[in-house]
Amino acid sequence: MNAQARQRSSWLSVLAAVAGTAALSLFSVGCPEPADLDNPEIYPKRGGDTGASGSATGGSSSATAGSATGGSATGGGNLAACETACMADILVTCTACHSSAFKLGMLDLSPGYTARLKDQPATHSEVVSPADCPSGDKLINSAAPDESWLLKKVSAAQGTCGGPMPAPSGLAGAELQCMKDYVSCVAMGGT
Repeated sequence: MNAQARQRSSWLSVLAAVAGTAALSLFSVGCPEPADLDNPEIYPKRGGDTGASGSATGGSSSATAGSATGGSATGGGNLAACETACMADILVTCTACHSSAFKLGMLDLSPGYTARLKDQPATHSEVVSPADCPSGDKLINSAAPDESWLLKKVSAAQGTCGGPMPAPSGLAGAELQCMKDYVSCVAMGGT
């Protein structure tokens, strides 16, 4: 087996392990029903607040993604407030490839992700033809939120710079709106 084949095999093993972990976390916390994204009040709140049922939150990494970090250290407001339950649901899929253990595209969406996204340059490091990618884009552009690279990728507006995320077609409906709301919240400083 040549070096490239060993590297590909190793990469696929890591991806399978991470995907298995993500799937296991879905089974442990349960998948939301399709209408749940339209009813965010039924999700537990972060930081020990109580959800609609009145019980304290805790436990799963997807339900607490980033709540301890990413706050006012990046300037103004409470950025952790932008990390809503619908974002946590979206990130369950994303962190299979974009986590602290496996940073595909140099993107880490593990807890504390907001601080790593706000006004940070998009690297396009995993794109086959980086020359097809724009320069100067920011993952979340606080000066021009609609121009954020994160939004371009999830809404399939990335042009010829790689493919939409998550593959094959990006986000739609309530999930896309959740991402737009998140980017706007971060751009406004979490207020």
